[in-house]
Amino acid sequence: MNKPLISLVNKKIEQLERYSEITSRMIYEDIEGVGDLIEQRQDIITSLDGVSVEIKKFVSEQSIEHQTTLNKILKFEDINGLTGDLQELQKKIRESKKMIDVINKNDKLAYDRLKQMRDNIVVQMENSQKSKKVVNYLSPTSSDLSKGSKLNISH
Repeated sequence: MNKPLISLVNKKIEQLERYSEITSRMIYEDIEGVGDLIEQRQDIITSLDGVSVEIKKFVSEQSIEHQTTLNKILKFEDINGLTGDLQELQKKIRESKKMIDVINKNDKLAYDRLKQMRDNIVVQMENSQKSKKVVNYLSPTSSDLSKGSKLNISH
């Protein structure tokens, strides 16, 4: 009776595993590769949204009592005394919850790393603007431009 729902939850777990793997790679990837990984994650999010819609549709087609039980399980509530498909479903939902917890942890690590990379780039840019080489390059250029405008007699 709940096999289609278990199948959908398995599909969701597979997507979460892919998402987690990509997020873990973001923690160590160089800046050039991060953009592709973010796009891949977005594709997975779109796919997960589709699976979530299918799960909601399946649940809505069940009897009111069964909907209540399924919704509790899907909201990570522990229900004692489940048997058969419902027990298997609860086990799969717990597995997905653990995966989501890992993803949340890795998301924070990836975000912190990207923020640190961004901050380092900003510091490097600020320091390069102050370097003697850049200042020397910009100084003659700006004075040449002003001298050139004074020589323009067509005004």
